[in-house]
Amino acid sequence: MAYYLSKRLAIMLAGASVMGFAGVAFAQDDVNAQQADDFGEIIVTANKRSESLSKVGVSVSAFSGDMLETRNIVRPDELAKAVPSLALAPSTHGTPVYTLRGVGYNADALAVYPAVSISLDQAPMPFPVLAGHSMFDLERVEVLKGPQGTLFGQNSTGGAINYVAAKPTDTLEAGVDASYGRFSEVRGTAYVSGPLSDTLAMRVAVDAAHRGNWQRNFARTPEDNSSRVDLRNGEED
Repeated sequence: MAYYLSKRLAIMLAGASVMGFAGVAFAQDDVNAQQADDFGEIIVTANKRSESLSKVGVSVSAFSGDMLETRNIVRPDELAKAVPSLALAPSTHGTPVYTLRGVGYNADALAVYPAVSISLDQAPMPFPVLAGHSMFDLERVEVLKGPQGTLFGQNSTGGAINYVAAKPTDTLEAGVDASYGRFSEVRGTAYVSGPLSDTLAMRVAVDAAHRGNWQRNFARTPEDNSSRVDLRNGEED
């Protein structure tokens, strides 16, 4: 009798667990559908061609520029918190170590080849430390999970991260964003975009940050400044 009750209880618990996971799956689908309604369809280039995120045949987490702004994702470590299975932690010497699905390469040297490739507008960044100043004035960010060696070559055993910068516009546009944080950190981002001629447009973006000291560090200044210039021929596809 005791064995029968234990077996029956186990079956009931297993059924409840399945129903619980189904509820979680439905809830996740509702969240994805709500995000699609809020931000519209996201077009990615995970397969080296433009296609809808919902039709890509690989596992991709993508964020449009509006989504990054809404979630206040302005640094790579904040991106790692928003993407399941993506981790970013500094080595003993402060070198960023990217890990996707548990695949990464932990090394202290600055010029170390990673297991997760990083690129900006399809231009590879061979070392992870170069990607620290890429998350401003972006059109979108794509995180491809799993081996991507076929399209992105070596150093993509764990996956690939693609930063896509915002493109020059056909009309004059400008914008400024500023924020204030702990340790008196002040961060500002500004951009100017518009046509230079009938066939040439330019976009200039600047990101700057200044923070107070929480300890004395003679090896690093509290400023963190970056800039980007994009020239584009209007006749290009």
